[in-house]
Amino acid sequence: EGSARQGEFDAAVKEGHVKECVALLRAEEEALDVSKEQAYQMLSSIPLELSVENEQQQQVITSFLYSAFRKRGLLRGFGCMPATPEYLPCETKEIDVAALEKTTGLELQALTPRGSQFTWQAAGLAVCATEYLVSQQLGLDPMMVIPLTAAAFLADRLLVSGAVLESIYRFLFPQYKQKVVQHEAGHFLIAYLLGCPIQGFFLSAWDASAAGLQGQAGTIFFDNDLSSQMGNNKVTRTSIDRYSIVVMAGIAAEAVVYDQAEGGASDEEVLVSFLVGLIPPWDEKRVLNQARWAVLQSILMMSQHRESYDRLAKAMEEGKPLGECVMAIEDALPQALPATVTAEARARGDPNAGVVTVTSAKGSVKG
Repeated sequence: EGSARQGEFDAAVKEGHVKECVALLRAEEEALDVSKEQAYQMLSSIPLELSVENEQQQQVITSFLYSAFRKRGLLRGFGCMPATPEYLPCETKEIDVAALEKTTGLELQALTPRGSQFTWQAAGLAVCATEYLVSQQLGLDPMMVIPLTAAAFLADRLLVSGAVLESIYRFLFPQYKQKVVQHEAGHFLIAYLLGCPIQGFFLSAWDASAAGLQGQAGTIFFDNDLSSQMGNNKVTRTSIDRYSIVVMAGIAAEAVVYDQAEGGASDEEVLVSFLVGLIPPWDEKRVLNQARWAVLQSILMMSQHRESYDRLAKAMEEGKPLGECVMAIEDALPQALPATVTAEARARGDPNAGVVTVTSAKGSVKG
């Protein structure tokens, strides 16, 4: 019977029937053999349909798979960095601007997103200017053509979250896509290291809309502990810190790779909304410190796992499925995990515990 169950499981994995795989794992967890390749294949088979009726079921499947594979030792990096002072690279909780700039080698301005609103306004102005010139060449009245285009852009924003204008912008500025990839790779990697299951990612508004999500590019992750705690109005500091670091990771990635974060204004808004919505709500001073602390932790964690980050970004850019993106992280992990090394060094009282070399577009600095 055991070999029959194993054959049934292997067939389900091969055919991408992830629900059947999960059912078999739940019933025969100890009896079934699962290879790394099968684990990655099952992660790639997780559906990414974010309609309300499917969301909870998909989160249950996703959480179970990450947990089961971690328990089997198949995902060494998943959750390897607990969001506690023993393991995080920066032990200090209070981070002022001077400390942030000294530790990262980046100016505060580099970590301040320019905002997507400016991006879309610039793209809109460029299109209108082009239309004006073309209309004059064709003998058309620009004041008739431009308002129609403006109305079309408004419909685009309302109906498909700006997917059409985003496509135009990608065509005019090819580097925009690369920045989106780097930004989302930051969220992906840090969420993975902190133990937040990742269901998938979108690199364009078109992809998000196709999955039933009204919005731009994004990484779909969730934190079961945080969700449960928020439902009971008892959120722990560890959960607050974990969420904060993941949210600020996209800004951190852009700043490190390009020396300037352009995207991420909405991430800042999400973090502020989360912190002031706590009971009791956080004041402005605490919120600003938490944002600086979180982006610093993200930068240091990314520097500790830079090869994993670079390979992940490459896999995402090439359109690899979820499992292969996870494989890109796992294959590049150092033999001794940085979080473990840091915790052991701190336990010995080593003053250099957690010291990380940050390499950005500006050069390298020890933080």
